[in-house]
Amino acid sequence: MVEENKKKIPTGVWIVWIISIFILFIAALGNLSGGHFETSIVLWILFGIDLLAFIIVIAVGGKKNTENKESSQNNGTTKEANSAKPNPDDLPENIAIRKKIWAFDAFVRDNFRKLPLDEISFSYDELYELTHTVGSGKLNVETLRPIVNKMLKHLNQTFNYASIEVRYVKPGEINKAGHIESDSHKIVVNYDGKMTSNSVLALLAHEISHAYQFYEFSKYPGSEREVEEFTDFLTFYLGFGSLVEKGYNYFYFDDDKEHREHKVRLGYLNDYALAFSKTTMKGRKTMKEMSLEEDEEKKIIKNKVKQIHDTIPDYLRLISGIIDNLTHCKNINGEDLSEIGNAVLSFQGIKAEHINAINERAIKENRLTGLKAIQEEMNKIAKEVFELYSLLSMMNDKYFGSN
Repeated sequence: MVEENKKKIPTGVWIVWIISIFILFIAALGNLSGGHFETSIVLWILFGIDLLAFIIVIAVGGKKNTENKESSQNNGTTKEANSAKPNPDDLPENIAIRKKIWAFDAFVRDNFRKLPLDEISFSYDELYELTHTVGSGKLNVETLRPIVNKMLKHLNQTFNYASIEVRYVKPGEINKAGHIESDSHKIVVNYDGKMTSNSVLALLAHEISHAYQFYEFSKYPGSEREVEEFTDFLTFYLGFGSLVEKGYNYFYFDDDKEHREHKVRLGYLNDYALAFSKTTMKGRKTMKEMSLEEDEEKKIIKNKVKQIHDTIPDYLRLISGIIDNLTHCKNINGEDLSEIGNAVLSFQGIKAEHINAINERAIKENRLTGLKAIQEEMNKIAKEVFELYSLLSMMNDKYFGSN
């Protein structure tokens, strides 16, 4: 760091200055006592000016020193404060969270091939009844049914119904806002009159995430707590991530005179884990995106099959001409003659009707796996035709010379 150069008054100057003040004082006092009033007045004025200047210089210098010290202390405090705030990513607990989220992500990608799904969204009209009933403390199954149905439909599953029950409880009576019964797969909402519409949506997202695991016969292999954390994470893959983010923190006011505000935290993943789950999901292709890519891939395969179908007849005509040419050659040796005979047999096995049929199958096929099998079959025929053409062309050049 470059420091500013400061001009300091030499010690000798200070000494001379103090002596001059003292001499002026003695002279003024002596002239006053000797009756030289006019001279005494001049000396007193000079003494006053000199003394005042001395005091001002000392005062200004002291203030600057104080400011410099405070500035230095403040800089040190700022550096200490900055160094006292570690990067959240470096905290041991957050490192452990990231490792756990990566394990969750790997499990989803290995066991839930239909995911991720697009983010679900609700219109104002779809949530109006929920907002009204929650706000009035009258949440009921009839209000939740259309919302749950839409969430289940969003999953595009064979199951399109889930039983729901709303149980009215006192605040603090039950430590869980809801659960899903493993035997009947009934979604139970423990409504305490304090929950917001967003927290109800987050709760439903979590419990339907449980239901999805039941119906997919795939459960995360961990402790009960880890299974719940994984279920929170899975909501992001199911397209419910934004519902969970909005609803897991909510506030309510007591009805007492103090009207105190209380914060309630739902779910099993903390804010850092939720944010990292969202970050992990970035870049993951949704089913819609993958479907579009699959459609494009199917289109490419069909075009390639058609190109081969349209090209093979030209090669077959060339092969036929070469065979006709070689049959008129009288000096072909025995080894080459045998090889040419095998090539002719292979050529005769390639039927134009078969190639046309493969192309027709490709036109009608809509499954990507089916199209890939058709492409492989057509590529095999194309390879055989090209190898026959290469072999017979070489024989033709050998006995008739290249043009």
